[in-house]
Amino acid sequence: MCTQLLVRMSCIVLAVVASFVMVSQPAFAHQTAVSTLNVEVRPDKREVDMLLAISPDDVTDHLKLDPNGDGWVDQSELPYLEPAIGSYFEEHLQVTNNGQVCQPTHQDFVDMGRRMASLLFRKTVQCDDALGEVTLTNEVMLASKNGYTHYGQIQIGKDIHTTVFNRDTSSYTVQVGADGQAASEQSFWDVFVQYIWQGVLHIVLGIDHVLFVLCLLLAARRFRPLLVVVTSFTLAHSITLALSALEVLTLPPTVVEPLIALSIAWVAVELLLEAKKPADASKDDEEVGPPLHLYALTFAFGLLHGFGFSYVLRDEVGLPTDALVPALLSFNVGVELGQIAIVAAAFPLVAWARGREWGSKAIKVVAALVLLVSVYWFVTRLM
Repeated sequence: MCTQLLVRMSCIVLAVVASFVMVSQPAFAHQTAVSTLNVEVRPDKREVDMLLAISPDDVTDHLKLDPNGDGWVDQSELPYLEPAIGSYFEEHLQVTNNGQVCQPTHQDFVDMGRRMASLLFRKTVQCDDALGEVTLTNEVMLASKNGYTHYGQIQIGKDIHTTVFNRDTSSYTVQVGADGQAASEQSFWDVFVQYIWQGVLHIVLGIDHVLFVLCLLLAARRFRPLLVVVTSFTLAHSITLALSALEVLTLPPTVVEPLIALSIAWVAVELLLEAKKPADASKDDEEVGPPLHLYALTFAFGLLHGFGFSYVLRDEVGLPTDALVPALLSFNVGVELGQIAIVAAAFPLVAWARGREWGSKAIKVVAALVLLVSVYWFVTRLM
């Protein structure tokens, strides 16, 4: 056991060295092409509050901001770029009430006290008259070469509305009634469906979680062990997702995010070690499963990933104050549905690959690539 532990740590250390080499080189510009816009309409104050969460790489690439001309933007450069970025956001995020432009009363970047994957920009506007036909316009990044998509969530009292801002639909209009509620109220089922979509979206777009699930699938080999492993992961991340989203128990993201990356690296090393073991001819292939300790590790790592899910739900998506439980439950259901979709799509392909002569070599290559990527994330998240 000690020998295996040393081997795992040695592999991770080697990958760290390779990752430092990768980090030292300028990164190629890329765009995630997706962000979130959370809006709270406050009829009693005639206010509309907007919180935009967007990748800093996307914005700086689009605006061609590169202070030192090295081909990429470092986190340390962002404070110097915020005035230009903030001015761009302010111009491309607008609210009108009955056709009249509402004037900003507050706008700045939200300092979460931690390094985030997203820039958080808040803009609050106040309208002259009582809120009626409120139109939100979001044109941030819509003129980019490859287009852009913003997933919007609008809260008006107890009602939650969702929409998509893109080149075809850059605005969204809601009618606020005399009672301060939306003219068409949303049911429990509407909120449930909307947060399910947010959960699916996060697990599918969260490449680190996708790679972890993929590694579990490769390690389990067969369906029954895979079911146990995935169930263990599900139970664990459901616990910490609820506790952290409700702020009952929280851990700083500066600790959790690097450990999530390390958990992926660890499982990738498990795959590499398992692939080196000679096949046991006395066992039927159906009996082969993951090493027993992987079940416990999966549960422990699931707790870490649950904290990761909660940061997105709490800080970027947001929880409606009057529907905490259904929103939290449906977000978790969405995460599970996204996870099931990933497994359902990948499992037949993996099973087919295992039956080929080159199958074991392909799994080694995938595990090695996942190891390098995850340790690269570990290094960058510590910086």
